[in-house]
Formats: sequence, structure tokens, C-alpha cells
Amino acid sequence: MSLFPDPASFRDPKGKVVQKDERIFRLISEQGVKDYELVKATNFISRMSKLDKIIQATEVDPAKFESPDISASIVLEHPRLPFISYPYEWCFPMLKKAAQLHLELQIEALEENLVFSDASAYNIQFQGPHPIFIDVLSLKPYKEGQIWEGHRQFSEQFLNPLLLRSLLGVCHNSWYRGNLEGIPSDEFSKLLPWYKKFSKNIFLHVVLPVRMNNLAQNQKIDSLSGLGSNLPKVSLKNIFTKLLSWVSGLHPLSSSGSTWGSYDSMHCYQQEEVEKKQRFISNFIQSTKPQTVWDLGCNTGEYSEIALKSGAHHVVGFDYDQSSLEKAFARAENNKLNLLPLFLDGANPSPNQGWNSEERPGLLKRKNADAVLALAFEHHLTIGRNIPIPHFLEWLISLAPIGVVEFIPKEDPNLQRMLSLREDVFPDYTEQNFRNILEKKCRIIQSATVSKTGRTLFWYEVTKQ
Repeated sequence: MSLFPDPASFRDPKGKVVQKDERIFRLISEQGVKDYELVKATNFISRMSKLDKIIQATEVDPAKFESPDISASIVLEHPRLPFISYPYEWCFPMLKKAAQLHLELQIEALEENLVFSDASAYNIQFQGPHPIFIDVLSLKPYKEGQIWEGHRQFSEQFLNPLLLRSLLGVCHNSWYRGNLEGIPSDEFSKLLPWYKKFSKNIFLHVVLPVRMNNLAQNQKIDSLSGLGSNLPKVSLKNIFTKLLSWVSGLHPLSSSGSTWGSYDSMHCYQQEEVEKKQRFISNFIQSTKPQTVWDLGCNTGEYSEIALKSGAHHVVGFDYDQSSLEKAFARAENNKLNLLPLFLDGANPSPNQGWNSEERPGLLKRKNADAVLALAFEHHLTIGRNIPIPHFLEWLISLAPIGVVEFIPKEDPNLQRMLSLREDVFPDYTEQNFRNILEKKCRIIQSATVSKTGRTLFWYEVTKQ
């Protein structure tokens, strides 16, 4: 019987997550049984599951999981999520929604005399634009007078990354990816102008914890521990409630800027050309019937939405531009789309990270696309980042067995603007060369020129080598 332990669940002595035959199970050890039974008796998990705030957990027979390496007193089965993403791949509103969900659950749990043992952002995943909490073993009974054990973790994994963008106009993604535990408060505090530190919220949740930790000579204590060892329940709830109100009011600093956030309204297509491109994508999806589509360079999600309306079940969109991602996320929310828009630098995608370089699998290790769309995307890598066309296409076709890729000729105004800022060192950048290289690896099912500037779509199918 093949059980594959999740590489990120090894830290919790209460239980482990494993995969078997594409199904997801949580094996609860003897150490975790008591707390789980007490939490289960409150019906909090089942109640929050019905509201899609906590992932469903169904008990199954532990005897089916007898193994010399893995033992369990209780086994839970969770529904398999369409795609696993990480906080350093989320845009600002996604991280904000995840933070809001965590605080809402803290408040709801406290009403049932329950608390969360930590505040890890990795305990939240997204189903389309909707966050859901996935670690049911982090819930435990509340003890009167206890402090918030996860305060420092919440600050570093949720609050500080949000404040970085909200106060300073700096996106959290690169820093968060470089430090998987988030943005340390002592480092973030050094970036803040002195006058911002007088804000009551910033002083309480950023400045004061840093000072108290320094006074404690960096001992591993909770950052709220100095506020008293007996924190009344009403005070703890008040902390959660006020923090939720503050987080809910945070917005990205307008000076963050955007390169392609207005592309959907400023591109060089005529209306009939837009419709021709839309029909091509719709026909591709209807003909191939993919379950999961990756939309590279998804921009504001226009073609992701077309893919979903044409029959795709789930779309993971990727883009580098923060404004575009925020608009795609809003589109997914407003139109109730099963679209997950994520941050991606195509020339530097998320690598394998964490303990033993396995704890947080890289993007390519998580690939699950049945089809890929790469519309107005390739030139950002081949011209913008000097990725040779053969290298780009080799990478692209490794993502899914079928796809549509758009070639942007040098005559296109957008590409001309890119080349105006640099020397043209791309003599092989031609449509014919692009087609020839693609045909060496794939069968071109259909192609169509969709603009007067010569933009061409290629519907391809990877051939076995």
C-alpha cells in the first residue's frame, strides 16, 4: 500500500498528512487524539465546514492504513484541493482575505472555548478566490487566562507583509519567498518611518513585540506574553476583533504602480480582432475539454473566464503585474469563477524550498494542468528576459500536453516599445522560426493570425518523443 507523506506536515507531532491514490488523509497520532476529541465534541469543525471556512474532515477506518512507518489512532479524509499555493504567490487581496479568515475563525472558536495553537498562513489554501482553513489539528481547547500563542506568527506571516505594501508600497512576494516564515517584525520595524511607529496598532503589533523580545534577550516567548500571564477571555477576543477591523481596512498603497494593469483596455486589438481571439480560445477549450487550465500571463483574467465558460473546470492564472492580479482576483470574486490568480515571474518561478528543499514544492513540481494558455506572454521572456525561443518552448510544452501560445511579431507596437529601450539582439525572432521550433516538438492543430500587426495563435499538441 503506497502512502506518500506530505513534505510539509512533518513538524506536527499530533498528526501527518498523507496521499494515497490521489486521496488526502490526515493520520492523528495518540498525542493528538485527546484535543481532537474535545474539539470534535463542539461541532465547530463541522459547522465551519458547512460554511466553507474549514476543510471537510470525514473519519475513516484506521485499519486500512496499517504501516510499519505510519500509525494512527484516528484517520480523517479531506477533499483534494485543485491546486496548492503559497503566501508568496498571493497578491495583496488574497493575503488580506486569508488573514481575515484566520481572525474570523479565532473569534468564532473562542465562542466555543477553542483556540488555535498557531497562526501559520500555510494553513490556509484557496478554492478559486475563496480561502479555506486546512489544519484541523491546530485547534485545541481554550484555557482561561492564556495568551495568544500565535501572535508573533500572525504578525510575521500576515500582518507585516500586508503593511509592507499598505504603508510602503512594496510587494511582499519576493521577501516572503526568501524567508518562508514571513517578514520578521524587527526587520520590518527598521523600515518604518519614525512617525508611523506612533500608530496605536503598529505600536502594539509591531514595535512593542520587538522591544519585548529584545528585553527577553531573544528567548522564544510569545510577543504578547509581557502583557500579563493572565489574559481575560474578553480581552483576547477584543484583540482579535480590533485586529480584524484594522486588517479589513488595509489597502495597497496607490504608488505601487503597474505596467500591464490596464492592458485589457489599452491593447492594440480592434474589437473584431478581440472577438476572433476569443472564439479561437473558446473553440480550443470546447474541443479539448480540459479539467484544469494554466493561464500564463493571465492579466485581468479575461481569457481565464472564457476558458471556464467554455467548459474548463478550474483555471490557475499567473501574472507578474500586481494590479493585473488584483483585478483578476476581483473578477473571480465578482463573477464567481473557479479562478486562482497567482504571482509568477516566468523567468524565476517558485523553486523547491524549506527543509531538505522539499517542504514547499516548486511550481514545476506542483504542475497539474491539462492545458495551458500563453497569450501575449512569450515575448516577455524571449525578448524581455533573453530566454531563447527553443528554451521557452521546451519549458512551455513541459507544463501540459496541449495548449495555445501566441506569437508577437517585432512589428507589434507593444514589442516595438520593448525594443526601443534596448538593442535588438534577436535576429532569430521570427514567426517562421518560432513555428519551426514548435513543430519539432508538437503537432500544430490550428493557427490563426488575430491582429493586423501579425499576432498569431498556435494550438498545439505535444507529440511523444
